[in-house]
Amino acid sequence: MAPRTFGETWGEKHILSLIPEFEKATKKNLAHLYPDFDGEFDLWYEGIRIEVKACRANSTNTNGPLTSRAYLHDEARQNNFKYHYQQLKPSCCDVFIWIGVCRDEIVYWILTSEELLKTGKLGSQHRNENTGIKGIEVFEGQVFMTEDELRPFLVEQDKIFDVVCRKGTKI
Repeated sequence: MAPRTFGETWGEKHILSLIPEFEKATKKNLAHLYPDFDGEFDLWYEGIRIEVKACRANSTNTNGPLTSRAYLHDEARQNNFKYHYQQLKPSCCDVFIWIGVCRDEIVYWILTSEELLKTGKLGSQHRNENTGIKGIEVFEGQVFMTEDELRPFLVEQDKIFDVVCRKGTKI
């Protein structure tokens, strides 16, 4: 699965399977609140706009199929693996759920759009020449961050719902 498909297909379904209270954001179910909704965020819960991104931790220094290059969680940390999240639009959502997938463990980080901007790690997205220009209505960027950099946003799986609600209602 391509990275974008992995995040959209697997990541969103994974979060929805863990937290059925969240609702898939669609034109149909958000028409009354966002008449011009066009997929700017993935999930919705009581006014909280949620974007889900997933990244597989794997070695880029070896060849072969993805399954043989996938890191164990400890290997990802030891190798300072940089999780890569793309098509981040902080102006379009309140909370990000980032998923790190290792061969033996799934790791979750939750941060608000404001927290993302404060990291200083949001760089321009390679596919849009207007990305990264201050004043553009929809800023779209990407990050590469190690687990050390992501540590302040680490959340245990059973706390995802509570943290999204807490962070999302502070907006």
